[in-house]
Amino acid sequence: MSSLSSPAYRLEHAGSPVPSGYDVKASSNNCYYNNIQQLAPMERLLEQKVNDLCRSEGINTVEMSTIQKLFITHYRCCTCKLLPLYRLDLSHLKKVRCGRCGQLVSLTNSGKYGRMRKKLALMLWRARCGQEFVQ
Repeated sequence: MSSLSSPAYRLEHAGSPVPSGYDVKASSNNCYYNNIQQLAPMERLLEQKVNDLCRSEGINTVEMSTIQKLFITHYRCCTCKLLPLYRLDLSHLKKVRCGRCGQLVSLTNSGKYGRMRKKLALMLWRARCGQEFVQ
């Protein structure tokens, strides 16, 4: 069993590294990208799909608060905590799993943001994999 300070543990749980050439600002352990053009490809795809979904639902994404965007673009895994929707494994629609640890995840369809989150997850899965779902 590895300790929490081992290099393997830190590498596995450090999150995705920032590619060289990206302009990143750090503010008390919070890093964010300055511009949407500098986002990673999956982040860019997520942002495009959020804009498409909000436009179809009649919601202005510019007027959304940060927490509203977070509710739409992230899911909660009991092991990994809060992760972006593109990490979901939707290969079986009835058994949605966390793409990081494989734990079953509840993708609820209740509430305004629950419905939008589920639609967004399906849009991302289709765009990423082009696969049909196994029921």
